Amino acid sequence: MDAQSVRATAPSGAKPDGAAWPYAEVWGDTVVLKDLGKSVVIGAVIALACYFAARWILSGFVATPQVAKTYAMLFGLIGCIIAGAVCARLFAPKRDLSEQAHDDAWREATLEKLAMEAGGLGRIADLPASVQTEMRELDLYDSFVRYEAKLTTQAEGARV
Repeated sequence: MDAQSVRATAPSGAKPDGAAWPYAEVWGDTVVLKDLGKSVVIGAVIALACYFAARWILSGFVATPQVAKTYAMLFGLIGCIIAGAVCARLFAPKRDLSEQAHDDAWREATLEKLAMEAGGLGRIADLPASVQTEMRELDLYDSFVRYEAKLTTQAEGARV
């Protein structure tokens, strides 16, 4: 994305009193715990309903109850897919994504946070050429070079 970034901003699904819902991360996505709980209940009800209905209907048509249970499990899985579609329609995403021009101050603040972590940032010169090329394509290379130069200048100023 040339000179633009996609950034997740504050969630739009606020409580009526203005407070935020409690969030959790599930499979790399942020979810509202209230909606997650409702989705689990909806999923269980639909999947089990499909399973038991199919087992009851199929038990009259197949030779053994074991075969009816096996096919009923397949219908239970189909119920899970249906439940996923229902929950996706009921519970819209709670985050707002916005495309905007990159913000050098935001990148510098992020680099400072990364530098404070164990191991620090390292040096650009130590990176393989393929990583440096990818950083240039993402318009990140210059930010890292400027930050590294700033750290070098600060270190030299501290020695004087």
